[in-house]
Amino acid sequence: MRRTVLLPSALFGRYGDRARAGRRAWELMVPVVVLAVAGWRRRWVTEDAFINFRVVAITRKARNPFAFNANERVEAGTSPLWTATLVVLDATLGRRIPLERLALGAGMGLSVVGLAAATAASARLVGSSGAGRPWPAGALILSALPPLWDFTTSGLETGVTFGWLGCCQWLLARRSADHSHTGSSPVYGADIPLAVLLGLGPLIRPDLTLFSAAFLISRTAVGSSGRFGHAGTIAAAVALPVAYQFFRMAYFATMVPNTALAKEAGRSDWRRGKAYLEDFAKPYRLTVPVALVAGWAGKWVAMSSPGERRRLAVVIGAPAVAALLHACYVVRLGGDFMHGRLLLPATFGLFMSVATLPTRTVTFAVPIAVTGWALACAVRLRPADDPVSRGRHIVDERLWWCREAGHSNPVVLDDYHRVASARSGARARRLADEGADAVVRIDGREHDLVPGSGVFLESITIGLGSTAAGPDVHVIDVLGLGDAVGSRIPPDPAARIGHQKRLPPALVLARLRLADEADLLPEERAGLRAARALLRTPAVAHLVAAISEPITLARARRNVRQAFSLTRLRLVIGSLSDPAPSTTTV
Repeated sequence: MRRTVLLPSALFGRYGDRARAGRRAWELMVPVVVLAVAGWRRRWVTEDAFINFRVVAITRKARNPFAFNANERVEAGTSPLWTATLVVLDATLGRRIPLERLALGAGMGLSVVGLAAATAASARLVGSSGAGRPWPAGALILSALPPLWDFTTSGLETGVTFGWLGCCQWLLARRSADHSHTGSSPVYGADIPLAVLLGLGPLIRPDLTLFSAAFLISRTAVGSSGRFGHAGTIAAAVALPVAYQFFRMAYFATMVPNTALAKEAGRSDWRRGKAYLEDFAKPYRLTVPVALVAGWAGKWVAMSSPGERRRLAVVIGAPAVAALLHACYVVRLGGDFMHGRLLLPATFGLFMSVATLPTRTVTFAVPIAVTGWALACAVRLRPADDPVSRGRHIVDERLWWCREAGHSNPVVLDDYHRVASARSGARARRLADEGADAVVRIDGREHDLVPGSGVFLESITIGLGSTAAGPDVHVIDVLGLGDAVGSRIPPDPAARIGHQKRLPPALVLARLRLADEADLLPEERAGLRAARALLRTPAVAHLVAAISEPITLARARRNVRQAFSLTRLRLVIGSLSDPAPSTTTV
């Protein structure tokens, strides 16, 4: 007679009684269900996600695909893999389902899969070690964190981050457990797909390279493929990131995403980074669960046999160390203005490595303490609601945009119709449909441009504005995230972290062919001469040519040669009253 097997048992174990494994699998799925329900109740799509939707719209028209504007190749997205995923979803399902909903569903689905896979990975390690029944310690902690609920959707790449981290950990844990159980060495050829998956970190976010390195260390330390096998694994892992890097240099004429230039990702701001870490860790009392699971996991590893101890230390320790290093990088960078967002990969990576822990190694008081913290965090622990009282310009991004939109679950563009940038974008789209030649300013003013110029939109919140404007409108991003010139101006140390660059009005207007300058403000006219002189300097002219000339083989070769110098290029603008502004490199 054919025996029925509960579906989750296929993920959570292959040893012991199948029915019992299935029952335990459903028990371990409780945190995953909590995350799914909480994430759905707080579903939304943030303003920044519409930047990716703009890139998809440009790609759909096949004019400079993957760029932010149709006539300029600027990499405004941080995650090439997430952008490519959205392009595929739009091409296959976009006619039936709005892209915003596709992004929401994909992000939430990948987040849930990531937590389920991480739980299954940890349960498999516990089961193969024979240390007792697995209990979802780390998974319960993750499912109780409100920022995790918020960014399971949001339309950003966070979902694919969680999904990738969890799946990598599950595959490594399964390979490690199988090798420990059978004593056989893995076949090298079968490791190529795994190696490719482990190497995807830089294509999700550049900073996830730390996790890719940790996973590869874990794979090579546990496996026994030999020197040449390990070299092949590493080569397969770096193949796609290296190929994309050459594409980035040839196509965008830069070494890093434009967002990294705009945010000066190579600089340090430890003071703000410490404040960002405290803004995330203190409200949720994160030191409590960290201490509990650290002691629990340490005791489990210490009680294992020497061979088992080494295996657990590698598979659990590698992602945990990568998570700590990632958190240090975020703190060094200065953090972010979105509450908790940039620390979520580190948080997920840290707790996913101990998503389940064996009950036999501790007293019942420790699981009770973890459960008590999780309930308190899910129900009561929250940061201050007032952004000013929290300081450092850190805000609860979801709460902010829900209030701005006047909607409890803003998802599609129409949900944001009352936001000023969305209205400006809609105005610019109407002008483009009418065949006008004009620029729509942030303050609502409009200036006529010479015939044939088209429509331009000056925007400071480019997600909603650019998507509402449509691909036929050229969007000038004042904050530099989607603008190659704006990303290279000096930062203002006192401004909000992540948005410390702001194009002066004169530099915006100098790039336009105004029909009449008489309606400009006096201070705007005063800087036009210096701004135009800056744009005519050889370095800026090379930059503009690299991103706006048609992408031929010769142009691609020149871009590769110039990518390093153009990445280092910075503009010295001062007050734009100097008749001879200059450029420099860093």
